[in-house]
Amino acid sequence: LDKAFEYLHKAGKRAAHLSANEEAIVHYKKALELLKKLPETPDKVQKEIALQLDFTVPVAALKGYGAPEGLQAIFRARDLCHQIKESPQYFTVLVQLATHYAFVRAEYRTALEYQDQINEIVEKTGDPLQKAISFYTTVWSLFNIGELTQTVEHAKEMNALYDPEKHGFLAYMFGSDIGVVNRCFGAWALWFLGYPDQAQKEYDLAMWHATKSGHPHTIAFALTGACEMDWFVGDKKAAKPHLEELTKISNEKGFIYWQAHAVFYQGEKTILDGKIEEGIAQMQQGLAMIKATGMQTCFTRLLARMAEACLKTGQIEEGLKAIHEAGE
Repeated sequence: LDKAFEYLHKAGKRAAHLSANEEAIVHYKKALELLKKLPETPDKVQKEIALQLDFTVPVAALKGYGAPEGLQAIFRARDLCHQIKESPQYFTVLVQLATHYAFVRAEYRTALEYQDQINEIVEKTGDPLQKAISFYTTVWSLFNIGELTQTVEHAKEMNALYDPEKHGFLAYMFGSDIGVVNRCFGAWALWFLGYPDQAQKEYDLAMWHATKSGHPHTIAFALTGACEMDWFVGDKKAAKPHLEELTKISNEKGFIYWQAHAVFYQGEKTILDGKIEEGIAQMQQGLAMIKATGMQTCFTRLLARMAEACLKTGQIEEGLKAIHEAGE
């Protein structure tokens, strides 16, 4: 049984590394079932924690960050960590929890509360990589509560400690290359602070690292952020190839969350092409797809874009509906 579990876990990790996410989920589920037959020991608990954390990666890629299966796995790993003193996996669990509250539930201050526990571990270990990750876990939350200067500072601190060549393996622990994600958020904050040239330079670097990594889910993330940056700076020429690439990779790999964004952005493009009703319908479809994944973050921003599109096209009633929903 031990060997069978070991090989199923390895098969799942191998499939996840190849972005064969459906296959990875199947292997991980079989391994979880097999684990139930093993005797109750501290070693079994550690094995399940590692497996539950690995399981979240293909689930997030295939079904979105808010997929119930993925969230259950995170909470199960947390509960298991409480059974073991000084579990080496607890740091990763805390990072996953902070990310969940920030990325999925849009409870940014709750996410930052987990930061105290993360920082305590970093102070004890003095591990530079853990320190880099600790800066990363704050950036999205700080950005969304309007602490833009702090966002940029933390993003820079993370960049200084993170080596894409050495630390790229974290993409297979957290679902995306966190160095790329960090640069994307830092670039957005720079734009909002009034530094468009620096923001574009930072985002170009994020895209370069994403492409070099060859990690499909990271590339899809970066392309989505690039579409946002194009909208911020009003660069319609750059928006088209980014949208085409995002549509292609998200459809090929079945990344439903990024597919939803591509549909939304396609709606904006359709409106620019003069097909107003069709474009509004596509934007609504994209929003519905995102909601279906369980995500609660990003909606204010996307609904604001919906309202703006409606204003430009004279769809006043639809625009007011979007504003009302964004304010709820």
